[in-house]
Amino acid sequence: MKDKIKGLNEVPSEFIVIIGILTCALFLGNAMIFRFRFASLMGNITDDSLFYAIFLCVLIACSLLMIMMRGRMLEELRANYEKLMLSRMYEERFRLIIDNAPIGMAVVTPDDEILHVNQVLCDMLGYTPEELLGRKFGDLSYPGDAGSDLELREKLLRGEIPRYQLGKLYPRKDGVAIEAMLSVSLVKDEQENPNLFIAQIEDVTERNRARKALFEEKERLAVTLHSIHDGVIVTDIDARVILMNKVAEDLTGWTESDAVGKPLSKILRTIDIETQAECKSAVERALEIGEPVKSSGHMAIVALDGTERVIEDSAAPVHDRGKNIIGAILVFRDITERKLAEEQIKYLSYHDKLTDLYNRAYFEEQLERLDEESRLPLSLIMGDVNGLKLVNDLFGHQEGDRLLRSIAKILMDCCRDEDIVSRWGGDEFAIILPGTTERAAMEICERIRQSLASTSGDLVQPSIALGYATKEEAGQEIRQVLKEAEDRMYRNKLVEGKSARSAIISSLQRTLGERTHETEEHARRLQDLALRMGQALGLSSNQMDELALLAVLHDIGKIGIPDDILIKPGSLSKEEWVTMKKHAEIGYRIAQTSYELAHVADAILAHHEWWDGTGYPQGLKGNEIPLTSRIIAIIDAYDVMTHGRPYRETISPHAALMELKRCAGSQFDPALVEVFINMVLGLRSEPVSFSVNQ
Repeated sequence: MKDKIKGLNEVPSEFIVIIGILTCALFLGNAMIFRFRFASLMGNITDDSLFYAIFLCVLIACSLLMIMMRGRMLEELRANYEKLMLSRMYEERFRLIIDNAPIGMAVVTPDDEILHVNQVLCDMLGYTPEELLGRKFGDLSYPGDAGSDLELREKLLRGEIPRYQLGKLYPRKDGVAIEAMLSVSLVKDEQENPNLFIAQIEDVTERNRARKALFEEKERLAVTLHSIHDGVIVTDIDARVILMNKVAEDLTGWTESDAVGKPLSKILRTIDIETQAECKSAVERALEIGEPVKSSGHMAIVALDGTERVIEDSAAPVHDRGKNIIGAILVFRDITERKLAEEQIKYLSYHDKLTDLYNRAYFEEQLERLDEESRLPLSLIMGDVNGLKLVNDLFGHQEGDRLLRSIAKILMDCCRDEDIVSRWGGDEFAIILPGTTERAAMEICERIRQSLASTSGDLVQPSIALGYATKEEAGQEIRQVLKEAEDRMYRNKLVEGKSARSAIISSLQRTLGERTHETEEHARRLQDLALRMGQALGLSSNQMDELALLAVLHDIGKIGIPDDILIKPGSLSKEEWVTMKKHAEIGYRIAQTSYELAHVADAILAHHEWWDGTGYPQGLKGNEIPLTSRIIAIIDAYDVMTHGRPYRETISPHAALMELKRCAGSQFDPALVEVFINMVLGLRSEPVSFSVNQ
């Protein structure tokens, strides 16, 4: 390597020529001086002595010149020597740098010959230095793999690139392949001519293996993050987003590309679901305290489009190997539907589903909570709906539910915001009135009654019996106060019961008249005919009262028949007739609910029975049918025939009597038909004896 390096240890050629000429002149001059001195001693001086004298002068001048140039030459030689020593020092340092480099290094000539290698490269490839020196550097690569390397080296020689770097595979001596990173740079001489290539070969097998493992780990992490159903956001130490999965994108409305680098507070706006105030995210709190943080489920996020979602989240700081916090990871999920379901469950657990009022459990809980001295006076109201069973039996539970909802709304409207109105159960309601005197509770009860009285129900007038009581002293037992209110309610229900039932019956009669063809004129005509016939039969006063009441209420059960059947102008279908026939049973149940009507319940049930037993609903015949029912059947049929219906044309009284006579013995009691015909024709005026059981 030392013999090959040129320029640094050479002496200038002009100095050598001058020194040579002066040396020859000096030797020649010394010889001539010797001869001249010898001739002088011998006395044999010739004509050329003058020449010798001149030459001697020249010689002396040359000697002086040589003496003068010698100093300069010595300075030049000293400078060249110093350059040589410096060059050798740099060369030695360069060799030491190469030999002690932590990566493989080689010095290569422009002809691709290896001049020098370090031990690291030898160990890397499994060769000794002697085995590598003098080889072609390209031969170290796999056959056919040196092309790209040579192409880049040519560009380097042409000055197109300052250096190049290339990933390559090198075979070791034992055949094992290693992954390496080759870096090549060019060293030029003083004339800027290519002199040497410095090749650096770094074994990156383990690094690539670690990088591959890290990449695979990241891929697994990415796949995991994008596969889970929770939103995941990773931030740096400044809470800036560096990663987010697809779920997080969907929940926030931000794409990962748009979110990366932005503050988390901009991507994930968090608010308190109760106060709507903005609050710190779990990431910010985790970074502050350096510990994992879990939310309480009272937070919501505001997405990019303004949508609010209730979330459940947790965050934990991320540490490096030195246990230093370098960021945080946030995991959150949308629990909006679950929260709504929980709220719904909680609401249902404290509310009555039908009326939307508080239920008894909530009433009991609040009663205990409000039972304290600071809340006194504390008043309670108990209420029981009148006629609910009648409405349920007559019109079905759907109509009964409507009645309960109507009354519940009136109770809410008549009470204050701080009052607790609840459905106690069934047809009963209970109200807590905090800070309310007994007089104020009485006024609220009166306000409820007036509101109910001014409300017209669809079918019946809403009505409720009320009772109230007040706790005014701390020593009073709240349960005793509640019982007192309940007792007053039951007493009022007994007092108001008769009038309430009468009002309901009157309401039903009005409703029947509005929905059917049972007009007041029809009822008056039936009463008139019924009383006349009762007189003709010699009935008792009780029988006459029953007959008059039955004339008005015999079809009360039609109140429970759908309108499309009641007012149908044409003939009824088989199925419609089945429904229509139920009105007798409905009327029976209505009468049974009222003490004042219970004695005509059987007559209402049987007023469509036929004498021959083919009627309905029980198939009674003959004298099994109550007398009043047989009478009403005849006079009702006569009035319908003579005054008409939408589905039946009017006929003359004579024709109607003939029809009654024709049906006597089958549909009607023949004896009663005869009495009725004679009464109408005026053939007999004396009362006829007729047994109640006949």
